[in-house]
Amino acid sequence: MKPLLKLVIYPAVGLLAFVLALCGFLAMKGKLNASALKGLPLVGPADEKQAEPAPPIPTLSTMRYFSSEELSDMLKETRENKKRLAEDEANLAERERRLDILKQDLQREKGELEKMRADLAAQREEMKRSEASYAEKVSEIAQAELAGLQRSATIYEAMDSKKAAAAIGMLERTQAAKLLSLMDEKKAARILGEMQSRGAAELMALIKTVRTAPEATQ
Repeated sequence: MKPLLKLVIYPAVGLLAFVLALCGFLAMKGKLNASALKGLPLVGPADEKQAEPAPPIPTLSTMRYFSSEELSDMLKETRENKKRLAEDEANLAERERRLDILKQDLQREKGELEKMRADLAAQREEMKRSEASYAEKVSEIAQAELAGLQRSATIYEAMDSKKAAAAIGMLERTQAAKLLSLMDEKKAARILGEMQSRGAAELMALIKTVRTAPEATQ
């Protein structure tokens, strides 16, 4: 390095180190501000106009201390806030517990309703099957009865009118009317003619009511 440069750089470095050490000392004492930096080479006339005063650094002498009464009030308020917070948390936990119980009750009731709905649907289907089976049995019985009446009517048609009238006159009136309604009209008329007029009139009235019975049961 050239001797001229040494003569310029070494003093500048020394001056900078001195300024930094002085700034650190003033900062420790709490006296570092714009007025303290006026005499330093780093602050020029233009910098003095633009520099803003630095905020004061708190020191032990400027710190405010709380009295025992103030500390007691602060501690009491903290405890009260902590107590209220604990109560709020407990209330929230209780509400959550009740909501859980309510949800469980609702789920249980929903399950019971679904089971009842399924049971009712099963009963409805069973009733439909029973009704269909009953109607089928009724139809079978009616058809069997009709077949029996038709066979009996065929037998009575082959008999002598007077004997047939005597035999049919001993039957129950509705049964007799059904038999006569299944016979040939001419044969039925001859049988009725062999009966007493009063009995024949009653059977004639009944025949009108039962004549459609075979059609209804088919």
